[in-house]
Amino acid sequence: MRNWRWNRRRPRAACAEEYRLAASGRVPAADTPVNSIDWMVVDSETEGFQVGRDRILSFSVVPVSGLRIRLDDIRSWVIHQPGTGIGKSTEIHGLLPCDIREGVEESRWLAELLPVIGNRLVVGHHVGFDLMMLGECLKRHHALRLRNPHLDTGVLARAELESFGRSGYPNQPMPTLDELCSDLDLAPVARHTAEGDAFTTAQLFLLILARMRRRLGREVVVGDLPLRRTRA
Repeated sequence: MRNWRWNRRRPRAACAEEYRLAASGRVPAADTPVNSIDWMVVDSETEGFQVGRDRILSFSVVPVSGLRIRLDDIRSWVIHQPGTGIGKSTEIHGLLPCDIREGVEESRWLAELLPVIGNRLVVGHHVGFDLMMLGECLKRHHALRLRNPHLDTGVLARAELESFGRSGYPNQPMPTLDELCSDLDLAPVARHTAEGDAFTTAQLFLLILARMRRRLGREVVVGDLPLRRTRA
C-alpha cells in the first residue's frame, strides 16, 4: 500500500500563497477610471529569448498610482543564475558574469517581488515576453501561475498613436521602445537596463494616457484600454 504522505502536495511558500490570494486575475470593470488603479510597470533583462530555457538576469518594477510614478518605490534586482557566461545578450544589457554571481537567489527575488506586484495591473513594452519568463520562474519555484492582467504599451500605441496605426499589411511589427520615444519626443533613460527601460515605459504610458484624455475630452477608463488577462 502506497504511503499517503508521498502524495501530499508540498505546501507553497508564504509569499506565493499570499500572492495567490491577493491577485484575483480579474480585469476591473470597464467604467473604472485609470487614475484610480495601481499599476506596476515592469521590465526584465534575460540570458536569451528562449522561454523555458533562458533565465531572468535582472528585473525592475516602477509603481504608478494616481497617474504618478512613485519614485521612492522603484525596485530593481540582479538575479544570480549559476553558470551564466558572456553571450550575445551581454552586449545588449551589459551584465557581466561577476554581476550575476553577486545577484540575489531566484527564490529570494520572488519572495521580495510577489508582495510588491500583488494585485496591481502590470504594464510593459512587449510585456508578453517578460511575463512568460516570470511565469516560468513562478511555476518552477511555486507551481503557480501569474495572475495579473496586463497592458502592452506597444499595443496601446498602435491603437492610439497615428504614427503606428494599423496599416492593413500582414505581419506589421509592433513599434519599438525607441520608436515610441522618438515619436513622443522622450529621451530614454539607461536604455537596455531593466530599471531604465521600465522607467522609460512608465513615462510613455503616462504620455499616451494624457493624449487619450485630451482626445476623449474626459478621464480615461479601463474600457478604453487593450487590457488582457495574463496566462503565463
